[in-house]
Amino acid sequence: MDSISRYHLSAHEAGLWNVIDTTTGGPAEVEVDGKFMLLYKLPREEAEGWSRTLNAGLGAHRPSRAKP
Repeated sequence: MDSISRYHLSAHEAGLWNVIDTTTGGPAEVEVDGKFMLLYKLPREEAEGWSRTLNAGLGAHRPSRAKP
């Protein structure tokens, strides 16, 4: 991912991953099925998927673990 992307990955000390929103400096927040969830402490594959989708500007990404 390039340096101009809005969403970046960061490693959590527990071995999980966060999707960071560079406009806030904190975990990205998305709405899934009317519920908000933070993209925090996710498996790497899921975090990478969210990051790619958000950077592409799509809002319909719903990974298998979409419920908080």
